[in-house]
Amino acid sequence: MKHHIFLNQLTWSTQQTHNHLLKLNKDEQQQAKIYTHPLRLRAFVASRLMLKQALNLLNNTQQDWLFAKDQGRLIIRYPAVKWYISLTHSDDYLACLLSPQPYCGVDLEQRMYKPRFLAIAKRFFATDEFLHLNTLTEDQAFICFLDWWTRKEACIKAWHVGIAHHLNSIVFNPSQLCPIRYPQQFEHIPLQLHTISSPHLQIACAVNDINPEWFVHHLTL
Repeated sequence: MKHHIFLNQLTWSTQQTHNHLLKLNKDEQQQAKIYTHPLRLRAFVASRLMLKQALNLLNNTQQDWLFAKDQGRLIIRYPAVKWYISLTHSDDYLACLLSPQPYCGVDLEQRMYKPRFLAIAKRFFATDEFLHLNTLTEDQAFICFLDWWTRKEACIKAWHVGIAHHLNSIVFNPSQLCPIRYPQQFEHIPLQLHTISSPHLQIACAVNDINPEWFVHHLTL
């Protein structure tokens, strides 16, 4: 199956968000009122604009797509198409995964050094993962930590569960892209992963597909 990853770096400030908000339909403008923090409002507006542009690109249309929430997950309400959605953002960066497979997830993190990353790994990673990080230099350990963290989050999003669950039950090793161990309740939904690394970003995608094809698109809003 073909799975599409869309990336965008925002170039407008929070003061300019209102101008972009007016590009959304009335229902979405109403939904936006719950976001009182300027950065969260900007992320909401940008993600909807990005998602519509991505869907129009894939379907060769100029639709005003309508969305709804189903058990906390964003779905396409109109028009009726077989695309499933996963969204993520970090400050100025957005990513969207559109997949024909309902079990799909994407996570994006900026490569900004976190002084306490080993303490986070000790709490949320498996013992073998944490021990491996401690064999590396600090720079190497942070890159590995961020890679595994985004992969874990992508898996959790693909299985439609909260981030607080199962992080230390999704286990990676340095020589394999996909998990070497799954939470027992998700063993019947194995995932294939894809990662993107750049000087500024670490991105991971996960889908329940034996032989996925990955396509990456860069959008400008």
